Order: sequence, then C-alpha cells, then structure tokens
Amino acid sequence: MKKHIINIASYEETLHNLEKYHQEILVEVRDEFKFSNVSATPFIALRKNVELGFLCSPLIDWEQDAIVQYGKKPVFDEYYPLILDFVRRTTIPKKSFEYACGIAYFHVFSPMYYKNMLCSFFVNFFEKPIFKSFNLRHSSLEQEIVIQISAFFRKQNKYGPEKVSVSILDDQFIVIMISGLLTPFLKNFIDSSRQVASVVEEAIFLQTGKLLEEIFKKYFDAEPCEPFVFFDKDNDKVVAIASYRWKAFLDKMCT
Repeated sequence: MKKHIINIASYEETLHNLEKYHQEILVEVRDEFKFSNVSATPFIALRKNVELGFLCSPLIDWEQDAIVQYGKKPVFDEYYPLILDFVRRTTIPKKSFEYACGIAYFHVFSPMYYKNMLCSFFVNFFEKPIFKSFNLRHSSLEQEIVIQISAFFRKQNKYGPEKVSVSILDDQFIVIMISGLLTPFLKNFIDSSRQVASVVEEAIFLQTGKLLEEIFKKYFDAEPCEPFVFFDKDNDKVVAIASYRWKAFLDKMCT
C-alpha cells in the first residue's frame, strides 16, 4: 500500500489523497480515449471494505445543446462500455496493487445528466475491510439492515440471499451488495432466455426499490431518491446505492 494514499489514522487526509489519486486516473482515461478534456470533481466515501466514488464533469455549451435540443448522448455515455472495460483491465489491477488489497467486485454506473453536468457513481468492494477504522458509528444499524434485507428477500422469493453487506457512508449514502439471490432453477432459466432475464431484472429492481423505501422510512424517517441498482445476472449479484439527501448532494457537487 502506498503510504501517501491511505492513512488509517486520518479519514480526512485519506479522502484528500484519494481525490487527487482519482484525478490521476481520469487523466489516464482521457489519454486512453483521446478525449480533448476531462475535468471532474471527485467525491469519495469509505466504510469497511467499500469505496464509493462520485464524479461530475461539466459539459461545454455545444454538448449541452446536443443533449437538450437534439437528444444526443454525451461522449462519455457513448464510450461507457469501453471505459468500463478499461477500468476492468487497467484501473482495478492498479488500484488493487496500490491499496495492497484485491478488489473482489466493482461497478461503474452508467452516466447520468444533471443540469450542465455529466455524473457517475463507482463502487469498489475490497477483499478485506481496509477502511474498518473509519465511520464506526453505524455498525449496529448496518447489521440491523442486513437482517431486514435477508428477511425481505426470503419472504418475497422463498430463497436466499446467500450473503448481504450494508455500508452507510458519509451519513447519507447506503451501499448494498446482495449475493446469491437466484435459485439454481432460475439461474439456468435466465441463461436460456433474454426475455426471462429482462423480467427477472425488472422484478429485482422493483423489489430493491421497495425494500430501500422501507429501510429509509424505518431508520431515517426519510424518503430515498430513486436508487441506483445494478443486477449482474452472470455473477448473481445486486449492487444498490441510495441516498435521502440526493438532490442536496447533487446541487452541491454540480455547482
């Protein structure tokens, strides 16, 4: 682990270092795809084995006009599959080495457009809880939510999940990883039919949204935003990110 990146004794210093580190990664993406400019404001939050990141980059006037008036996709949106592959091949191995811990799973959510900014979340799940000394105050609440999630899906689906992890970051975000949600029969079924896979994916999105709504009302007395949910049918994993301060966060990041 590079000592200048992570300081387990100082959360603030670590965040500052990681923001600079991710700016370097953005330069690598720019150079790889020959983008004329990449200027982004990173947000990082850490908890247990989870690194949550958010990037927002301003769009120039002609890009905004192309999106608003003509329905064109931003260049990063069009390049999203290639960027995701670059992260998988290059960024993840490099980060695993420099953090001195393997990354068990990662995902970069497809870009979204807000005001004059292009935004995206990424989340990394490390093999070990290398951030366990940070943000300890929600430990018992995280465990309560794990139990609720497991009970919810067992009641809904009469099966699974095999493993659930919950992390509360920056007092506003919940990151959930659910593994082993599909029955063996359903796994085989969705592999043989795209239509069935789409139906199952939509059902999981709806169930996850309903579950998060219950969690936010029960524990935070708040309404969550529409969550970011990714279902990886090949690895039988669901990754969800939600916040009850979403608009305030976006307004802060995009000004």
